[in-house]
Amino acid sequence: MLTPLGQAAGWAARGVYSHVLAPLGRLLVSAWHLAGRVSRAIGRGLVWLWRGLVARPCAWAYRQVATPVGHVVREVWRTARAAVREARAEVRRVLFGGPPREPARSRARTLGSTTAAGNTPATPIPASPLHKQV
Repeated sequence: MLTPLGQAAGWAARGVYSHVLAPLGRLLVSAWHLAGRVSRAIGRGLVWLWRGLVARPCAWAYRQVATPVGHVVREVWRTARAAVREARAEVRRVLFGGPPREPARSRARTLGSTTAAGNTPATPIPASPLHKQV
């Protein structure tokens, strides 16, 4: 008694699947693929607009305007810095006299050089009694 009823339910399920669910699934898959293509086209269009309206004009302005202005500012800054250095050196020379000298204490610590410590020759190192002189 249940067998014919089960067969009828199976036949109905197969009919619903093959005539309703499978076409609906294929329709959903096709719609998903179409939505992917449309969104990709919209994305490409937005990228094209961004490049054309923002990126290229900004790159042009940077190359043609900002870079030369930056070079001019750099040269003005270098010139001003050199002028300030010269003025400071002149003020220092006027206030304190010639160029700064090395302190006398460090001049004497030359380890045998006669140029910085004056004209006195360096004292010879005495020979050690352990070494034989030739």
